[in-house]
Amino acid sequence: MEISKRLRIEPLRVAHVEAMFPILLDERIYAFIPTRRHITPAGLAERFRKLEAGSPDPGEEWLNWCLFRRDDGSAIGYLQATVSQTDRAAWVAYVLTPGAWGHGYATEALDWLLKHLAIAGRVDLARAQIDSRNAASLTVVERLKFEKKMDVVEDGVVDYVFERLVRPEAAS
Repeated sequence: MEISKRLRIEPLRVAHVEAMFPILLDERIYAFIPTRRHITPAGLAERFRKLEAGSPDPGEEWLNWCLFRRDDGSAIGYLQATVSQTDRAAWVAYVLTPGAWGHGYATEALDWLLKHLAIAGRVDLARAQIDSRNAASLTVVERLKFEKKMDVVEDGVVDYVFERLVRPEAAS
């Protein structure tokens, strides 16, 4: 378990399904992400089992955490990093329940993740792909000094790809 100023951050486990399932039911969560809502706790448990087992690709590592508010212990979402061993880069993402939106939790969680990746020393670059209509997430990556690198258009939807150095010495 890790902590930040307002969050308790726990490695994702199947045991988290009970806390996470109810908060992940809100359809608003899925407006800007390709992930589909899990209709049953069993479906979410299967997804968590796969995440907990790790990537079947030996060149890739899956890191996943559940996020809980420290003040009342309530689950508010999850945080992810997919680390590529070949290019020392990580795709980062988060999902928060709508009740946690607009309170700085996403910025705090992603900032924690970037520091965690830097300390681990296996990642030089963080990447995030964000739906161009998701103003809140665009604000998060701007606050954390990510730079827009490209647009990706798929099925008429424009996503932006952002990057940020995790370890400053990686620039040299």
